[in-house]
Amino acid sequence: MQPTATLSVRWVSSVEDIPSDLWAHCFAPPLEGPWWYRTLDRSGLESQFTFAYAIIERGFDPVGIAPAFLSTPDITDELWNAVIERVATLPGVTSVAVGSCAPVGDHCEGTDIRVAGHSDQAHVSFHVVTPGYFATLGIPIVRGREVLLLDRPATQPVMVINATAARTIWGTDDPLTTPVPRDDRTINVVGVAGDARYEDNFADHRETMPLGAYIDLVVAGGPTNDHYMVARNEVLDRSELAGLRDDFVLPSGFLDPAGTDGRYVRLWFGPAGTVTPLHCDNRNVLFAQVQGRKHVRLIAPQFLSALANDRACYSAVDLDAVDYERFPAMRDVPVHEAVVEPGEFLFIPIGWWHAVRSLDVSMSLSFTNLCFNEPEIGWREASL
Repeated sequence: MQPTATLSVRWVSSVEDIPSDLWAHCFAPPLEGPWWYRTLDRSGLESQFTFAYAIIERGFDPVGIAPAFLSTPDITDELWNAVIERVATLPGVTSVAVGSCAPVGDHCEGTDIRVAGHSDQAHVSFHVVTPGYFATLGIPIVRGREVLLLDRPATQPVMVINATAARTIWGTDDPLTTPVPRDDRTINVVGVAGDARYEDNFADHRETMPLGAYIDLVVAGGPTNDHYMVARNEVLDRSELAGLRDDFVLPSGFLDPAGTDGRYVRLWFGPAGTVTPLHCDNRNVLFAQVQGRKHVRLIAPQFLSALANDRACYSAVDLDAVDYERFPAMRDVPVHEAVVEPGEFLFIPIGWWHAVRSLDVSMSLSFTNLCFNEPEIGWREASL
């Protein structure tokens, strides 16, 4: 048996002391670790923070990085304001905010809350944030306002909740007028933020209602992304709606007539304004527009490295408002666009990235039961 090399830690004080190939190994695109830590190195905050970087080595080979910074024990609001102001002046920085934990994750502090007039408690995770937090992350405020400079520790406590909390905890009550009692004071809700990653929170957004009520909501509710029957609802698998499969005929020569069940055919139905964010599928898709129009944008798979594929099949790039500071390579990525009209089909090959927006009240079908076999897919990086 070969002896196993033990792990050891070597501390360095500068980003430039870390080999570039180790940065690339530990923070592969789209992660922005090197940029962030280089920014801290140039921030001029050495009097308030001590920066350190642990290079983890197996034998003599570096295999990992553990960046860290230690703040002074008496950290104050004034110090955080100085940090924000200093970082905001750095080249390429357009917006700065501070939060108590990572924006998306399961490692934030949690607490139980009870809404005024409700008997049940709910457990929530919370972040302590500075003004401009939601704007910096590109998270829209759908009602009310952001956290502001006037929201100081000595003033009335406030919070911003997300749309899922508003729906599942406050229910039919208006969060902006229904506070949360807390010890000997109350916390006022001043804003409702859109869910940052609603596709990841699919279960939290589901709601059961009569089909007739949903149709009325779609037809009369106006443009919105708040109610959308999507493929993941799997409505054609429901016995009550299975008869809908008799209402369409598969185009001959393209689709396997034996594959008409819910595994291969999906229904989409919603108002104008529904959005499917930029993503790719692991199968070839034949997309059929039944009612209304949809605007589809597509990107070839060889541009993967520019698309910030930060989780599963999704991209962090918002094609409606591309942040070229965060994703500069997107400037050279060609985006193909099409408006799919009723009765038209669009073939989306496996691996092609696409984002879809409804222009009208819309009904669509997507088919994955194609007659031809899906090929082994491989692609190379484009020269950007």
